[in-house]
Amino acid sequence: MKKRFFYLFSLFILLLSVVCSCKDDNNELTPPESSPEITIPSSENLSPVLLQEGGTVSLSFTTTADWTASLVNTRAESWITVTPSSGSKGKNEITITATTNETYDERNATVVLKCGTVSKNIVVTQKQKDALTVTSSKYEVDSKGGNISVEVKANINFEVEVRADWIKQQTEKTRALTTSNLNFTIEPNETGDKREGEIIIKSGELSETVKVYQGFGDFITLTKKDFTIPEEGGNVDIEIKSTLGYEVKMLSDVDWITEIQSRAVSTHTHHYTISPNDTYDSRETKIVFYNPEDESVADTVTIRQLQKDAIVLAQNEYIMEAEGGTIEIKVDANVEYTVTTSDNWVKQITTRTLSTETLRFTITANESENQRAGSITLTGGDITKIIAIRQAGKDNTSGGIDDMPTQPW
Repeated sequence: MKKRFFYLFSLFILLLSVVCSCKDDNNELTPPESSPEITIPSSENLSPVLLQEGGTVSLSFTTTADWTASLVNTRAESWITVTPSSGSKGKNEITITATTNETYDERNATVVLKCGTVSKNIVVTQKQKDALTVTSSKYEVDSKGGNISVEVKANINFEVEVRADWIKQQTEKTRALTTSNLNFTIEPNETGDKREGEIIIKSGELSETVKVYQGFGDFITLTKKDFTIPEEGGNVDIEIKSTLGYEVKMLSDVDWITEIQSRAVSTHTHHYTISPNDTYDSRETKIVFYNPEDESVADTVTIRQLQKDAIVLAQNEYIMEAEGGTIEIKVDANVEYTVTTSDNWVKQITTRTLSTETLRFTITANESENQRAGSITLTGGDITKIIAIRQAGKDNTSGGIDDMPTQPW
């Protein structure tokens, strides 16, 4: 009995050991799975730019689980591919390939990397096909000149070069727009021959050439159309360029212009003498050179002559008593002038600069027994007028002023 008890007890201990061993095995923890993660080195470019000709760009990364790569917008599948499109955890690399961009617009696509619930975006940009065109490469302008508008279609910045001094660009424009209108002024053709000019529109290796052709017609033109002559007179040479015969007429009957010589050839000069202007007013006349068969073909020259500058005084000398007083000086002038006085005992009351005016001065009392002399000076341009002021001394009569030395003016 005792023997059997020890046998059963041993068996119980053995079973208990087995149960405890199994229980320990069941209590061992299973390590948790790692969270999804995408790691991209800082050296990688997440916004790559590809040339218009196309090409490839690679990007390396590391994930903690399986991953996929796809395009956000399926429309980009026509020009961009990503390989491989999926993979397992660890270090990986994808290659993005773009075909040639034959459009005139820049294009973009977004590649999204996904690893579980984590994602990273790679934004790919491809440059457009550069374009520079003009809607017309030839313009014809008549001899009178005028304006032309050149329409440029471009998606790049461009420059404009004009290869003719008779073609003037109205407004500088260098723009990167779909359509630009460049405006040019074509000057009248007074050469007597047809002429040709060029407008070059360029950007890098791209360029467009616009030809401008201008004809010629009958004309009469003056190389200089305005002359201003001093009052002393002088000579005027009027050069005419003409493709036909012409006549000359003066629009007003004047006697101060005399023609010295007249020739009628295709390029010639008319000589005129302008007489001195003895008046105090400026004068002007116009001379017309015209085609007698068609007076609309004409040109006009204007000749202006300055007046004779003058400052005219009613009186050049004033004699004052010792107690002083006020004097008035009448002045006629066709030039502006300034007024100065030689001494502080001669004081101007008003200062004006008009064609005709009266200047007023106060002469203070002479407290000295000696006579005194002063002056008022009017200066305008090259003209100087001096007015003498002579004043008797205190307790002297004006009769003694006659003995006063004359001032050197």
